[in-house]
Order: sequence, then C-alpha cells, then structure tokens
Amino acid sequence: MVSPYGGVSGAWFGPTHHCLEDLAVMQSLPGVRIAVPAGEAETREAIRAAADGDWPCYVRLGRNEVFDASFAPAGRGAVTWLNPMGGDTCVVSIGEKPTALCQAATEQQPDLGHAHLCWVDEESLTLALPQLADARRLVVVEEHRAAGSVASTLALLLPDREVLSVNAGADWPAEGGNHDETLAALGLTTSAVLSAVLKGK
Repeated sequence: MVSPYGGVSGAWFGPTHHCLEDLAVMQSLPGVRIAVPAGEAETREAIRAAADGDWPCYVRLGRNEVFDASFAPAGRGAVTWLNPMGGDTCVVSIGEKPTALCQAATEQQPDLGHAHLCWVDEESLTLALPQLADARRLVVVEEHRAAGSVASTLALLLPDREVLSVNAGADWPAEGGNHDETLAALGLTTSAVLSAVLKGK
C-alpha cells in the first residue's frame, strides 16, 4: 500500500486531508512493514523492496514537493548517518520535512548526531538498534502524533535510553497554509528540535 498526503503535506486542503495517525494504525497490524522514505532514491528503493518481498508493506509519501536528498537511502534495518555524533545526543529523523528540520538543527549545533531512518515498523527498528547504541539520548522528529509514534516504539525498545519526541501534537491547524506553515502551526520547527535537544542537559 502506497499512501500519499502523509502527515500534513496536503496543507491547504485542511484537516480532512491530514494524515497524522497512520503509522500508529499500521504498527498495530502484525507483520506489516512500514517505510517513510525521504527523496526520490530512497522512495524508489522502498517501493522495490516492498514489491520484491512477500510481506505486506505500507509506504508513506508526501505530496508533489521535491525533496533534495543528497544522501544514500536507508535500507530496512539500516541507519543513514547525516551527521556523526560528537556528544551523547542524537536526533532521529523520519520522513522528508523532519529530515530537513534535523539538518537545519545540526547546522546550528555541529556536534549533534543525526540518524535518518526509512523503515520504521517494530521489526525494522529492532534491527537498527545496534547502530543507535552510542546515543544516550534520542530525539525523534516525525510528522505524526505522539501516540503510536516511532518515538514511542523506540522508547519501548530502548528502556535504558532517554527518548524524546518532537511531533505534531494533538491539535488540528485552524487555518490554511503551505506545508511548512502548517508544520509550524503544529510546533514542528527547527527551534522545537533544538529545544528538545537541550531539554534535560
């Protein structure tokens, strides 16, 4: 299943087109593998992997806007490191806009590790855990509600780590706007990422 309009990428179309609970719904179905690719190359790889496999897959996409991903795709169970860790905190990006927010955050804080994930079902996340083991604190940035999020799954899988979440919250945007404006109305901004990174330090 390939789903466009992921998160609030429908923007101007309003709440009837927002999709902020889909990962939680798909995570509740046993045996479904879930991909949230960023950029054309990763999207193509995720679609090929889904088509070649013998398991049900859910691939979440945005809408129309081109995302310039100048990094190697993250395969299932793999992590693409977009910024090496210089301390004990790592941001984890899920999807295109969160990846862009994390990249902006690491520009302001160069010692901040940035791990990008594409496959985010529990089984795939479990395979990726050893690659995240050096981080004491994980700040997961995703265009999704807190309930049933990737952050909540990682928190269960990593009980000895501090897992924080920067997400779309529980509100619905009351006014229209483009994708970035809608995200900002929900509190998904670079400032929110940096604030979460600093929390508890």
